[in-house]
Amino acid sequence: MKAVLLAGRIIFSLIFLMAAMGHFSSSEIAYANSAGVPMASILVPFSGIISAVGALSIILGYKARIGALMLVIFLLPVTFYIMHSGA
Repeated sequence: MKAVLLAGRIIFSLIFLMAAMGHFSSSEIAYANSAGVPMASILVPFSGIISAVGALSIILGYKARIGALMLVIFLLPVTFYIMHSGA
């Protein structure tokens, strides 16, 4: 059963970990800047850090509740920001 839980944590968190790596690229920052994200050069990499640390926390099982909270903190502004709404 522990192996199943570990696999679930990894599968759930991998999408956040993989997406976080893109938040450090100049093209991602430029896109966010062109979409009107304020302070994109700071906020985009910062959101990548939050996403990566939260995902790693869940994968490793270390302070997983705090890691999950970090992913919620990452998802709230990213989800509701107009850049991702397609408008």
